[in-house]
Amino acid sequence: MSQRLDRINELLRREISTVLQRDFEFGGALVTISGVDITQDLREAKVFVGVPSFVLQQLFRVFLLFVVSFGFFCLSDPEAGSQKSSPCLPM
Repeated sequence: MSQRLDRINELLRREISTVLQRDFEFGGALVTISGVDITQDLREAKVFVGVPSFVLQQLFRVFLLFVVSFGFFCLSDPEAGSQKSSPCLPM
């Protein structure tokens, strides 16, 4: 992996960690972003999250809010034939 991608991965990891720490509550549970793996074309990234099992449901809700609010995905009706070029989560 190139140094540029390594730097971007680390930057994303720090920024996502900061947003989670600043904007969300997990009832005292330790939630960590252990890594980010971005694709060569910078279009997609895998975010590796460490959480205790009792926090998973709450974290999933936060993840959906985070993803939708930052415009990574859109919520659409597949029947409507959305013309958006961004990937969408089906309703």
